[in-house]
Amino acid sequence: VQSGWGDRLDMVGTHYYPGPHRPQQQLQRLAQAAGSRPLWHTELHWQGKAADGFEAARESLAAFFDCTGQGFSGFAWWDYRRTGFKGGIEKALTQSTANSRPIRLVNGVTGPGQFIMRAFRNEAGITVWAINMAVPNADGFRFELAGGATAGNVGYEQWTATGSTTGAATRLAQNAFTLKLPIKTITKMVVPLPSAGGSRLR
Repeated sequence: VQSGWGDRLDMVGTHYYPGPHRPQQQLQRLAQAAGSRPLWHTELHWQGKAADGFEAARESLAAFFDCTGQGFSGFAWWDYRRTGFKGGIEKALTQSTANSRPIRLVNGVTGPGQFIMRAFRNEAGITVWAINMAVPNADGFRFELAGGATAGNVGYEQWTATGSTTGAATRLAQNAFTLKLPIKTITKMVVPLPSAGGSRLR
């Protein structure tokens, strides 16, 4: 691009590996240099060198969220699975973010540390991913749509180091719900919306 050869590129790809020292500033510079070209992560990895399986999941999802935050639209898994702890999360992440776009969480925690939360919107509703490594929440986290109402119960799947459970969040109002996110869990919440529903959460 700096040499004036940018018109030879149809897309921009990278292998951005998970881990505690991810080069986030370099990823941002790459996204800026790409201009209007599509950004693809062409070797999305599961962090195999983490202390345990749960820490590996946290670091892997954090790397994925780094990319969605920079506008990446294409992803190819390395060693993709569909079953077990690793495969269950990979499959759920892939299905819940396909044909979706990231949306902003108002007052949501979006940093790379011990609590990470991201939200994605598609035609059916909103999917929220939450990774909690250290934040107590005995009374649960409250979520509220900035506009509109949910079209039904908010379902969730929650992973621990030993497996996963499914259920429904506690509905507080037509536009609000609460859910416990215990320490050392990864949770996927699915918020169904009518076609004219709100697109942001508080």
